[in-house]
Amino acid sequence: MDLVATVERAPAAGETLLGDSFHRTGGGKGANQAVAAARLGAAVEMVGKVGSDPFGRERLQGLRAERVGTRSVTVEPGVPTGVALITLEKSGENRIIVVPGANARLSPADVARAASLSLFDWAQVVLVQLEIPLATVAAVLEQATKHSVPVVLNPAPAPAEPFPASWWSQISVLVPNRSEAALLSGVPTDTPGGVEKAARTLLARGVRQVVVTAGREGAFVLSSEETDDPARTTGGEWIPAFPVEPVDTVGAGDTFCAALATGLAAGETLVSAARFAAAAAAIAVTRPGAGASAPTRAEVQQFLESGRELEALGEPAAG
Repeated sequence: MDLVATVERAPAAGETLLGDSFHRTGGGKGANQAVAAARLGAAVEMVGKVGSDPFGRERLQGLRAERVGTRSVTVEPGVPTGVALITLEKSGENRIIVVPGANARLSPADVARAASLSLFDWAQVVLVQLEIPLATVAAVLEQATKHSVPVVLNPAPAPAEPFPASWWSQISVLVPNRSEAALLSGVPTDTPGGVEKAARTLLARGVRQVVVTAGREGAFVLSSEETDDPARTTGGEWIPAFPVEPVDTVGAGDTFCAALATGLAAGETLVSAARFAAAAAAIAVTRPGAGASAPTRAEVQQFLESGRELEALGEPAAG
């Protein structure tokens, strides 16, 4: 559940500010991504946990209303539903604190239960993020590998410890934002050239494809087929951002990941799916909320057919 306070600017340490408004809305990265994928036309089954509290009941009802399958979303007795405390500035920028709650109880046994319900036999793509225990993520990767299902991994929030070495070859597409890419690769990403170098460094770890989202600069897409040398600065492709006025950026990354996974599940190439994802995310940032801001497939298609020009903010620098 997202608890959102809107303010002119975020407070400094020790400072108290008056907010402009407050609202709560369905949230959590997994739920946001599931809702976004369902709105974009994908058949979605979610694996997760909610608490035995009003927020948990509300989230289950909300997921079902969005046509997200909840056979593998279980209620954890005596544990609160996970929440995100969000400070949303007038500029659209945000600061988020996640309290995992029931999410922290999602276990490898829950993943095995989902497998017993044939979810991995049925899936075309598995989308996973890191608001759940890393041991559970490892179980997802193992089941997906066993069933030959591609995995799109969104490494958010970025872990304090390095990924286990076995993970890299099990990830089909890694989708970090630029700060997550910097943390995972050890390469500064404050320039387009840095983003490219970070992507190549991550590719060299064994992941097959990398998409680094970089806000208004777009997204950098790189596949293992393009280069075996992480030091190279050629190859790859920048997907420019669409020029929109952001209202709320909280759901942009989740919508992008969901749209990318939806496109891949439909058989699109990585570049084509990334362009579709960029359009979906552009629409999402013009609306308040996280999951609530996700567009429908019809809205994305209309947006793409409206003749909008992609915004390339300067030629990405080599380096």
